[in-house]
Amino acid sequence: MQKLRAGGWLRLPRQQRATENANCNPFIYDLTPKAVDLLVDHSHPRHTLRPTGHLWHAYAVSLFTGSLEIAARKRGITYIPGQTVLDIKGASLAIPLPKGRLIPDQLFALKYETGYRACLLEIDRSTEPVTSKAARKSLASAVDQYGYMLKHNLHQKHYGLKANVLVLWVFESVVRQERFLELVRERAANGAPQILARFWEGAKCLQHESEAFRMHPWLRSDGEVFDLL
Repeated sequence: MQKLRAGGWLRLPRQQRATENANCNPFIYDLTPKAVDLLVDHSHPRHTLRPTGHLWHAYAVSLFTGSLEIAARKRGITYIPGQTVLDIKGASLAIPLPKGRLIPDQLFALKYETGYRACLLEIDRSTEPVTSKAARKSLASAVDQYGYMLKHNLHQKHYGLKANVLVLWVFESVVRQERFLELVRERAANGAPQILARFWEGAKCLQHESEAFRMHPWLRSDGEVFDLL
């Protein structure tokens, strides 16, 4: 990794220095424009669907999907990246709504022996309010958007999907997860069976992905456990 960094292929995002005892934390590497151009020139005609936004949020999204892909592979399940899904219709990640757009943190699909399942992912890092009267994003407003999307099948129309679709919400706080499931029961009854939530212990998940996915299952708003993998 250090050699690739010295060669100008990898970089260290500066935001990771803005934390206590930064030198004691593992480095987070990212591709440089030079590296991205090289991948495009070697059988990668399109960019992958990279997480956007604040570094730590994008890092959490990548960490979780990487962990899930490892766990899926061990179970004989194929992880299909989001860009492959978008290429079905050449669609954008953002789903148009009557007011604004709905942009998942990530999109991917899973191929089982019996068929496919597409997933829209949201990673919650407790940075948004549960509810808000102001015109800002909150858990409640996000539930309303996903509820409308599921009710009108906007995701399947926009992405060109035929497979069943789940909305996966990942929380670093059990309390917020429980409050979220209450919101789903209250505000998204029609789409509730397709919305799942689970607790996640952050970086520990990648180190012990098999144990983590067994210990903290996906839950529906009615308390039913869902076996994603």
